[in-house]
Order: sequence, then structure tokens, then C-alpha cells
Amino acid sequence: MTTSVFIVVLNWNNFNDTKKCIDSVLGSTFDDFLILLIDNGSSDDSLVKLKKEFEYNKKVTFLSNQRNFGYAGGVNPGIRTFLSENKFKYLWVLNNDIVVDKNALKFLVDGLASNTDSKIAGPTIFFEGTEKVMEQYYKLNLFLGKYEVKKNLDRSKIIRLENNKKNFIGGAAIFLERDAVEKINIIPEEYFMYNEDVDWHMKIKGEKWGYLYIGPAHVWHKRSASSGGRKSIMPDYYDSRNFLYFIKKFYPLWLPYELLTSLFNKVLPKILRREWIRLRYVFWGFYDFFAGKMGIFERK
Repeated sequence: MTTSVFIVVLNWNNFNDTKKCIDSVLGSTFDDFLILLIDNGSSDDSLVKLKKEFEYNKKVTFLSNQRNFGYAGGVNPGIRTFLSENKFKYLWVLNNDIVVDKNALKFLVDGLASNTDSKIAGPTIFFEGTEKVMEQYYKLNLFLGKYEVKKNLDRSKIIRLENNKKNFIGGAAIFLERDAVEKINIIPEEYFMYNEDVDWHMKIKGEKWGYLYIGPAHVWHKRSASSGGRKSIMPDYYDSRNFLYFIKKFYPLWLPYELLTSLFNKVLPKILRREWIRLRYVFWGFYDFFAGKMGIFERK
């Protein structure tokens, strides 16, 4: 098996960001890769425009979903393709609003190749257009009822993180060796968006593999573009519902406590800021969690 990398990028109604993402990957100094660009049922002309840009590039292939299946449902056809193609050793799942440094892919490949006790890696993720770190990895804090964003590691180093039930590499630019993908398989689809990447990680808890934070690998993230940007209200719904679903699934004894932390973390700030519409979506998330309704948000 070679060191070939299979890269999955999901587009939904976002030509500009997706084009920037693909262009940045194509500029990588490590060039043993193939990009699968999946369109997730876009209702605009972004797929037509992307095909016009890249259909003659041998490093870009296309796949179209018939409708919007959410993040996991959109990406999973790419993961299945990776698993069926034994010529690829690594899988890189990239949000379409990520721009990568030209050396990022080489650092990721070399990092996992030289640290055989680790199977999953993540780069340094900066805020778009800045040198301000957005995230390096996440840590689940059950007492505070949230995922803590960790960003104080030495950016010049490769650091091994313990594969415990609290550490996670974020899903925006996650890099995996084939052994790990074969173990965890596809991403759980019931979440639609938000928290599905953490659930995905839980399948390898207990394995001896560690996670790698690869500091010199740099990417830039346009935050929340896939869900409508920073002002979108949809994250309020999905995060409120899906966090409780995740807790019930993996930490059921903590659920009553996490209901209280959710009121403090998600409800109180919106009351204080008088964000009544956003508050409504939070409560809809709570309601659908108790009603057992997962998948796409369907209210008008």
C-alpha cells in the first residue's frame, strides 16, 4: 500500500468556500492524493460551477447526493468509497470552509507514518485569515456540560494525546489511517449535524492507539459556514438536542445533571441577551430530544 491520501470534501450551496478549499489542497507539496468532492443535494448552481472549475483535473472526482443528508450522511459515501479502495492508506475529511497550508498534508502524512502508535491526527486550526488558534483538540468536561476547546499546545511540535473517553480531534480537518477507519467505519447519521464526530470517536475508545496533534500542519477555518455562518440559528437547535442525545447514549447516569448544565449554558445566556428567537430553537432542540426525534430540523 502506498501513502496515498483520499480526501473527502462536502459541498452544500457554497461554491466560493468549496472552491477555495479545493484550490488550497491542489497546491499541496505532498501530491499523492485524490479528492472526492461530494455535493449534498445543493439547491443552487454551486455543483455546476464546481464541475466547470475542476472536472478536467485528474485529482478531483465528483459524487452527487440526491438531497441534503446532513453532514454525516453526506460524507459517508466518501468513507465507503475509501474503504472499498485499498490503494489509499489515509483518509482526510475536510470541511468545505477549510483552507489548508501547502505543507499541511505532508506534515500529517509524515506525522502518522513516524508515530505508529497513533492512528488519528489533527492539525492546528486557525481562525480564517489570522494566526489566532481556533482549536487544537477538544476535551469533554462533564462537570461543565460542554466540550472544552484546547489551544495551548506548542504549535511547533507533534504531541501525542491519550485515547481516553474525554479527548477528541475535531471533525473539521480530521486525518485518519486506514486501520482506524476500518475500526470506526462510517459516521453516525442520526445527528444530522453537530456532535456526530464525537460519537464517531467513541468507537475506538479502549484501543491502544493515541491521537496526534500535529502542530506544524496549519489550516484555516471559516467558522460555521456549513450551517449558515455565525449568525445562523440552526446550531442552537442541533447542539441543544444532540449534546443531550450523546450524553444519554454514552453517559446516561449524567443525563439529569447535563440537563441542568444545558439550561445554564444554552438558555440563561440567551435570556440575558434577549435572544428570543435563538432561545426558541434551543427549546425546540430540547423538545425533540425528549420526543426522540433526530435527523433534520423540519419546523417552519
